[in-house]
Amino acid sequence: MSGEPEDYVATRIHDETLATAMASLWALVLSHSAQTGRSSRIVSDQSEIWLVRDTIPDDDLYMAEGVGWIFPSPRAKRWLKERADDWLAFSPARVEG
Repeated sequence: MSGEPEDYVATRIHDETLATAMASLWALVLSHSAQTGRSSRIVSDQSEIWLVRDTIPDDDLYMAEGVGWIFPSPRAKRWLKERADDWLAFSPARVEG
């Protein structure tokens, strides 16, 4: 178990009756297409990690190797802020290279 909320669904015994009664569930699977750089192997703060500019994809949402953060494009950030601003927090990402 990963400790994530979806473990309550994904790791339990399948119940066909319940599955038929439920609405469809979707999982968002993001690519880990961007690369990160860091000042040292072990860092004490997220400011010591950056996205490598030339590896940032054209995708609206993506992840990067070595971190568990989700990165939105400017377009995706605007869309998300308009619809889910109360549930999300955005932090600026450091970009170098």
